[in-house]
Order: sequence, then structure tokens, then C-alpha cells
Amino acid sequence: QGGTALVWRGRMLVVETAWGAITFDPQRGGTIVDIDVAGYDLEGGVSHDVISYRDSGGLWRMGQEIHGGRWSRVGATSDVPATVRATVGADGTARVMVSVRLDDRPMSIVHSVDPARPLIITTVSGAPRLRRSITLAVRGTGPAVGVTMHQPGAVIERSLERWYRPTFWPLHSFAAPIRDDSGTDRGGGMVVAAANPTGVHVSGDGTVEMVVARTAVKETAFGAIPVMAPAWGLRFGSQAASVAVDLTSGDVIARGRRLSGLLDAAVGRPAPAFPVAVDDLDVDVVAVKPASRGEGVVVRLRNWAPRHERTARLELSGPGSLTGASIVDSRERDLMPLVITGGGAEIPLAGHLVTVRVLSSAASCGAGGGEGAVRIENARPG
Repeated sequence: QGGTALVWRGRMLVVETAWGAITFDPQRGGTIVDIDVAGYDLEGGVSHDVISYRDSGGLWRMGQEIHGGRWSRVGATSDVPATVRATVGADGTARVMVSVRLDDRPMSIVHSVDPARPLIITTVSGAPRLRRSITLAVRGTGPAVGVTMHQPGAVIERSLERWYRPTFWPLHSFAAPIRDDSGTDRGGGMVVAAANPTGVHVSGDGTVEMVVARTAVKETAFGAIPVMAPAWGLRFGSQAASVAVDLTSGDVIARGRRLSGLLDAAVGRPAPAFPVAVDDLDVDVVAVKPASRGEGVVVRLRNWAPRHERTARLELSGPGSLTGASIVDSRERDLMPLVITGGGAEIPLAGHLVTVRVLSSAASCGAGGGEGAVRIENARPG
């Protein structure tokens, strides 16, 4: 259906799509052993392997470097056979369902393969043993020298390791391995995204590991001294996490933002229906609300562009006209009035986040849509 076909070739399951094919091997835990897409070569390895590590605990693996703790590989789904089933939906999306035992515990792995683009969404669920960290390992597209990551308010670059091997950095939404010393490969390469904040590690060969379950409950410094106020917790039930992988080409940041949005929608968190339109991918509307201090509506913008010497033109798209606009601070105090010209205002983008008060002649300028809706168009200098 939808141009997607499921073909069994010997023991292998091949998902054939309009963009290429993915091969799953039930004898290797249902992992991916081949992806037929330009620029991607597993080189005899596997991808989407679920790995169990013995972890005594310690937030040092999430960016807090405290000497101590134990981390050792226990097993992986690629070490054992699995049961693999597959279906194709009416829209052509293939669902590959893998049932496998990891560390003598049942695990469920579900892959959703996009029919039109090389995008894969994977959901891992299971109840790991105590003092374990479970990761999903995705094979990269080539050697890596760093990692580009989205953090709240910015996109940053980090080294592969800090002090510990491996180093798991805190992941907010999306990340991409940096493939060479000249910086992020902005024309291609792999981009990953997680539905919830987690930890991510990128190895030198470009493999990306993301934590999908964790039951580490004991944290010590130097292997013996309990750390004060650690993140304690006992969870013996099932855990689940969803991860998305993009193997298309194009700007890494734009692909990461798109992938995060697709993943949010897949797990039941679609984007809110803001009464605001953003025509340029360099600017996002992250919040629209009635003003708590003063009049009008407060609109918060996020600027993703590396350059900040830019403006964004703000206009009303609903009934009424724009009567006023000003830059405000986090407490909604007016900082700088904006000049209204031609029914719109030019918003200076001095940083990653900009908050604007919007006043309209319409009877309503609320966040519910209708009258007073706001439109933002990018206006590049020159």
C-alpha cells in the first residue's frame, strides 16, 4: 500500500519504499543490517541495536562529572534472535514490530518507516533489571568529531567526550554528529531526535546512543561515598521511549526542528494551533498569550539563525489593524516601542528569544484565533 512493500528474502525482512529499502535481521535481534539510501553504509555492522549496560548510578553520565560509578555492557538485542512482524498502513507507513529478550527481560521495539523519506521512528518499551541503563544505538553515516545539539534557547556544539568514556550529554530534543573538523555537515548526515529529554552519546565512528530506559538507583563518588541529594528513585515497571532518525539531506538545524515536530505529533503532542504564522524557518513562534501586564497580546519568538542583525516583520492577518507594538522583557514591561509602517512593525532580532507586545484595533486579539491573528514575515537586510 502507498508504494511500500514487505518482502521476505530468506531470513531477512526488507521494507521497500519510494526512497529505498531497509533490511531487518530477526536472527540479530531484529536490528537493521542494511539501509539502501545514498551516503549511508553500515559496513557490516547493525543499526537500531538496543543495548543493556550495568550502571551503578551517577548523574555524571548526564553531564555532571563525579568520579565514581560503574558502567559495563551486559548484552544487546543483536546478540539474540527475535520475532519480527510487519504491517503497512493505508498511508504507506510500514510498522515493524520486534519482540526480543534483553538481559533475560522481554523488550518490545516498534519501527515506523516513512514511505516518502528516509525517516524512522522507533519506540522501545520494557522493564529493565535494577541498576541498568538501556540505550538505542543508531549507526552513523561516517566518523564524528563532535555533536551539534539543541538546548533550551540555542543550538550548541559539544565534544564527543568530557572526562568519562562514554560521556552522555543531556539531550533536549535533537542532535547531529559533526562529521569533520570544518563543523557540522549542514548538507547531509544523520539527525536524531528524542520525544523526551534524555542522554545522548556519540562515538568516534558516528554511532549515536540515546538512553531509552534507566533503573540506576545508587550514586556514589569515588565508588564509595554517597553523593548528597542525588536523583533517587525506584522504578520496577515498564518504561517506554520514542526516538526518530532522519537520513535526508539539507540543513541540520531545519531538519532537526522538523524531525522533533514529527516525533511530537507521533507520540500525541501535535503543535499548538497558534493564531500566528511564521513564513521563515529561521523564526519560530513559541508562545502567544493575553498580556498579564498591560494591554494586548504577548508573542514570544525564537530566532534560529546564526546571525542576529535581522528583523522580522509582524502584521495582523485578521480583522482590524495594528495600532501598536513594543519589545517587552520577561515581566512584560515595555522596553522599546516599535514604529508601525504599512500596517506592520519591524521586530529587531537581537538574540535567540524576543518577546513582543501587540496591540490591535480589533475587538479581540486573543490567543484563540479569529480577530487579531498575527502574521510574521521575515525581512532580511539588503
